Amino acid sequence: MCTLVAPILVLPRATRLVFAVAVGRCNRSIIDAIIGQIEATDNLLEKLALSYTPEGRNNFEPLVGQMFAAEAAQYSLPMPRNLWSDICDRIRVKEALFPKSCAVLKDRGQAHIDYRRQKQELTRSLGLDWTATKREKFLAPESIPTVSLPMLEKRWPPKDVWLSEALTTGLLWERHFQEAKLHDKRIKRKDVLISSDGNSWQKTVKAGESVIIRDAQTGQIVLVVIRNFCSHQGVLDWANKIVEAAVNIKKSIRLDDPGKLVMNGYTSGSRNVPRVMWAKNLLRSPTRLFESPEELESFDFQVSSTYALMWNMARSKLPPEILTDIDKFVDSQAELAPPQGNYARNYSRFCHHEKNAHDYCLAWTTSRLQDPSSGGNFYVADYGIKVEASTDMMVAWRGEDFHGTTLPDVDPSKLETDFQQLGLSIATGGRLLKVLEEVRRGEVLEVESVQKGC
Repeated sequence: MCTLVAPILVLPRATRLVFAVAVGRCNRSIIDAIIGQIEATDNLLEKLALSYTPEGRNNFEPLVGQMFAAEAAQYSLPMPRNLWSDICDRIRVKEALFPKSCAVLKDRGQAHIDYRRQKQELTRSLGLDWTATKREKFLAPESIPTVSLPMLEKRWPPKDVWLSEALTTGLLWERHFQEAKLHDKRIKRKDVLISSDGNSWQKTVKAGESVIIRDAQTGQIVLVVIRNFCSHQGVLDWANKIVEAAVNIKKSIRLDDPGKLVMNGYTSGSRNVPRVMWAKNLLRSPTRLFESPEELESFDFQVSSTYALMWNMARSKLPPEILTDIDKFVDSQAELAPPQGNYARNYSRFCHHEKNAHDYCLAWTTSRLQDPSSGGNFYVADYGIKVEASTDMMVAWRGEDFHGTTLPDVDPSKLETDFQQLGLSIATGGRLLKVLEEVRRGEVLEVESVQKGC
């Protein structure tokens, strides 16, 4: 049986060289045209100047690629493998032809050196380069005391109640909860318990106190509180700015609770149509909130960066058994880092517990303007522990233990003006774990999608 094979056209070597030279000249002409546009456009020169950071380069490189594609379309030329490097090299070679771009590139080089130096200094300041030995020393009893407590026979406060630490505002909150519209009909109205008696707590972790609390019987960690977790005001200001911006433009997932709690990262979709998808919870259309898809992408990048920083600091400073617990989920399901978290502003919740994808939850309070006597303090009811709130506080606890946050000592109608507490948390919901497992079995779809573009 005869098999016909199509002849393969092999160009002579000299022809291939001529073709390569022609393509190279055409590419250089297009690159010169692109640099000419950069040279004549202040906005592009500014983007070039900011390209020394990963975010700046990520914002600028796609624009350059689009410009090349538009110019090269008429010649059917492929995208050069190293277009960014080719442009930078061409600017340096043709300094006389592109003086503005060359000057910006020189300044960018020094800015990149300064950026790397600042990054190294920040890494050391935040403890991101700590070894296991350094972490062990940081967590040693002489640095952070370890306390053993028994589980209470009768938890304090009881489950399903709001706790107010002030009589007058407690009565105002009680009236608020009785009269406010219920958004989630599945949840019944909860009573407000008013108690300013500090003796009701088995342990109060004072505002300046860091501690590791273990169960007296099992030895397992119940609670970790680390003050001055970040110890860098510039980083706190950066995180607060992002948290505040996100809370302002995103929907709360708990409409019946005081304050706001907004979800970030991946969600499991609706109960009827489970999907692993990026949370789409903007209060308005992206086109009304952001000028371009790139601006929306940059915003999501900033939000993700706050969690990346929190997680990496946690990996340096939290006890290994907490990290091991979260890593079991991360390594088997998420592959990179915890895929879901929340931002909170002035948020409180009644005494409750939940089943998450990992045992331990993490919360980093990035701003707290009022002293602890103003309420808004976290507690673990199964052990009768109250944690006085403070700025730059990291708390780790078990989600299955009953816990909550006391009501702020303010009139409910003035919560947004007379009180401020901001922070972010990592607590991956049990539903997301279930849907991730279904994705791996091919039972539901994984949607690689972010907020709808502008």
